[in-house]
This record gives sequence, structure tokens and C-alpha cells, in this order.
Amino acid sequence: MGKKIWDKPAALFRAVTRGKNPPQTENVDGILGDLEGAGLSRKTIAQRLGVGERTVKNWREGKSKPKAENFEKLQHTVRTSPEIRRQALSPLRESRMRNQGSYVRMTAKIGADSPGTGFNGRTRTIGGDADHPLHLTGEQLSTILDAYANGDDDAALEAFRDAVGDQYYGGFDFEDVTNLEFIRDYDGERPDM
Repeated sequence: MGKKIWDKPAALFRAVTRGKNPPQTENVDGILGDLEGAGLSRKTIAQRLGVGERTVKNWREGKSKPKAENFEKLQHTVRTSPEIRRQALSPLRESRMRNQGSYVRMTAKIGADSPGTGFNGRTRTIGGDADHPLHLTGEQLSTILDAYANGDDDAALEAFRDAVGDQYYGGFDFEDVTNLEFIRDYDGERPDM
């Protein structure tokens, strides 16, 4: 697929964790603190970044700063770390989603690829009215959650796209996700599916 299909992976993080914000990626000390707080040793962090353990120690103590390339690797590592993602996800919520599934509400540019014109979509919310609830099964959510927990936003999005596409009027495409929610009940009630 040539186009970027998930412009805001933070929306996925918040949907899976029920509103928690993803780790901040603006400063080195905060990133390293998040990684260490999730149980990663400096040695593990250094191995994932391809640098020495002493280098990570110097960054943490403020004795040096990472080069731009290493800072980008550090940001990517904290955003996709399975340890941070698993720590942010409540075991009870995960169990419920895997066993019972969940309703979906999403705001994004939704449309279709038109031959010769590219993506033709407008921003709208789906799953937001009682007449057209979108429900993902536990099996569908398990596929999404497994990809998410392993730090693979692209695979999680593809699984999400496939699951929702089966229900949404013969399929659809989306870009620029601004809101995504996995909700237990649909406005407090479970509609007949």
C-alpha cells in the first residue's frame, strides 16, 4: 500500500487503553524514564537502539545528548515498546475485549479510492448513532490487540480496517484518524446485533 494509512497512532493507543495518553516523546529524560519505568534495563534500551550502555547512561544523566538519528530511534522505541503498551492496558479491559468484543466509534476521513482521482473522503464519525452500531468480535479484537501489543501499528490498523470493512456497507477506506474508541456498551445499552 503506497499511502500512509495511520496518521495518528496515538488514537489507537488511547482507544486500546481507554483514554490514556501515549508516552511523551519530546525529551530524552522523559523517554528513558518511561522505558525504565516499564521494566527495560539500560542494557536492553541500548541494544534496541544499537548504542552502548554507557551512552544511554550519559543521556539519562544529562552528560550528553543523542544525535538526531538516535533521538528518532528513541522516540520510535518508546512509541512502539511492547512493555509500555502492555503496562498501559488493563488486564480486565483486555480480557473483556478479547472475550466479548467491543463497539467502535471513530472519526476520520472516510471514503473510497476513485480511479484516477485517488482517495475521495470526507471527515465523519461512524458508529456514532444507535441505528448503525459497529461491533467487533472478540476474535477480531484479539487480532488487533496482538498487533498493537507487539508495537505494530500498521498490522493493527489493517486488522481494524478488515474488521470494520466487513460491516460498513461493503467496505471502506479511511485516513487522518482523529478519534477512535472501543466502547463496552452502546450509549449504555447493548443493541441487538
